Amino acid sequence: MNCSGRDERVVRQLRATALLFLLVLTSSCGITPEPGQVKLSFTWQTQPDMEVYVWVRVEDRSGTEGAGSILASVGPEAYAPDSQFSVALREVPNGSNRVVVLEVRESDNPGMPVLYYGLSEPFDIVPGTTSEAKVFLQLQQPLVEQHDTSIQLTFDGEPADTVGPALLGSATIVTRSAHTVTVVLANDPSFSANLTTLPVDSPGPLCECVTEEIEGVPWTDCSIGPWPMTKDLPETVFGDGLYSVYVKFVDTFGYESQVYKASVVLDSLAPVPLAASLSPTAAHLGQTVLVSVSVHEPLAETSSVLSAIPKSDGELHFAGPVRVGDSNTYLGLP
Repeated sequence: MNCSGRDERVVRQLRATALLFLLVLTSSCGITPEPGQVKLSFTWQTQPDMEVYVWVRVEDRSGTEGAGSILASVGPEAYAPDSQFSVALREVPNGSNRVVVLEVRESDNPGMPVLYYGLSEPFDIVPGTTSEAKVFLQLQQPLVEQHDTSIQLTFDGEPADTVGPALLGSATIVTRSAHTVTVVLANDPSFSANLTTLPVDSPGPLCECVTEEIEGVPWTDCSIGPWPMTKDLPETVFGDGLYSVYVKFVDTFGYESQVYKASVVLDSLAPVPLAASLSPTAAHLGQTVLVSVSVHEPLAETSSVLSAIPKSDGELHFAGPVRVGDSNTYLGLP
């Protein structure tokens, strides 16, 4: 018996949030000249607003609950919103428990995360007959993660890496994200300390959010504060050191983003001078004098700042080293 080979075609038409595929699956060996056909309708959970790449494969899942053997595949194929395309599949043999698997990624690199994933109901391929199957293309990545997201701590309107105790209680969290419905915040990575949930459309007295649509993408800017960065934390962690706020963004489908973090160092203790020396101890005008100063800074993340007194026409401030044992040398000073 001869086996006939014919390209199968997937024809897709976009109607609002629905995709219609017509998949013709030609049996590799059939007793009738007419190929078996399967009409597949695909529906987006939410239609992508950017160009994406599609992979399609047909699997034999007879006798297995997981992934089966691949009978035919095609991709990556570019898809732009509100467009139509067709792709060709190889012949697919007759049989039962055939399943179409569809994956959508941001680029044509198969190593990129899957944005959408769809799995059809099992169907049979019978020569001369037409059957139907449906696939729901579900988001695998929150809409928030498909766009750049930012979070920053500000104090009195300015960003800062290190603050004193007076400013620590006046932190403002500034965020920018897309497709956000809710912002979830906490003072610890387990989201138990000062857990706060803020709907962006009615955030509350301590939060202002503005949403603006740019090129079809709803961007939301929020200003949240003053934020108590030590609230609900164990007393054992109080004192100088690193304090952080942890933020998640929730999209319209209830999917949470990855955890974003913004941090600041609390520094409430002044550096402690340990030693100072002058060499030579007596000098004439124009002679170079070496001043050596050793200080102890309890915070490893910050450095001391040395000031020269009396000052010249301009103020003299020198940033000290951060790491223990390091030294900085400044030349050409009056």
